[in-house]
Amino acid sequence: MDADIHSYERDDFKDVYYDRGTYFENKSDAQSLHIDYDFENFTFSSLTTHSETETSSHNDTDLSYGSVYDGLSFFMDQESNNISQEFRLSNNSDGLRWITGVYYEKQV
Repeated sequence: MDADIHSYERDDFKDVYYDRGTYFENKSDAQSLHIDYDFENFTFSSLTTHSETETSSHNDTDLSYGSVYDGLSFFMDQESNNISQEFRLSNNSDGLRWITGVYYEKQV
């Protein structure tokens, strides 16, 4: 292969080699709760969500063996914990339709 990055074709990459151990691990857990309460002329809705994610990876970035980039790696360790809350109020009568509400999201 040429050293010019623009000269590569898709078939040039059908065989890749790793000179470093490569892995990707993702763990996630999510919950949600949706409650509607119907009044005579409108509906109140509450939507609550929670999610936790842990991601860990180590990648051989150059995908080759014996190149000048041997040993080039990318590491990632990331955790996220998110909650959100939404309150909605909407009419359920004929005529003009409307909806209003508030939304809150936080990464904790």
